[in-house]
Amino acid sequence: MEKPCIRVTVLGFAKRGDGILVFEGYDAIKDEVFYRFPGGGVEFRRKSRVALQREFKEEINANILDMKYLCTIENIFTFEGIDKHEILLVYQVILSEELYKKDELILNENGTIGKAMWIDKKEFMNGVRNEIIKYL
Repeated sequence: MEKPCIRVTVLGFAKRGDGILVFEGYDAIKDEVFYRFPGGGVEFRRKSRVALQREFKEEINANILDMKYLCTIENIFTFEGIDKHEILLVYQVILSEELYKKDELILNENGTIGKAMWIDKKEFMNGVRNEIIKYL
């Protein structure tokens, strides 16, 4: 069994009017759909900005044109029945113009195909109880 650890994760917050770009996830144990901003883990000896650029390129083939640090959030949760603990570094990102015109983007995360989509910020805020709300 793997020793529990705290994961450092970087997330990119992109806005389009009242919409925000999110990945749709699903927890089979809870039978629950959830949303999170695009991003991923920060590798050892890598800067969070570099990790965020890499994640956007790998997952949705998107280049980040500009980014601004927003906040750090500690996130303790359960996913698929396993306790998790993350330190989230959140950046507001500006993407290339064509990405704002698409309603959905194909997500490829380590071979798992999914989708990223623009949803209304009110839908995302449902259930969110942390500092990110003030930026929406």
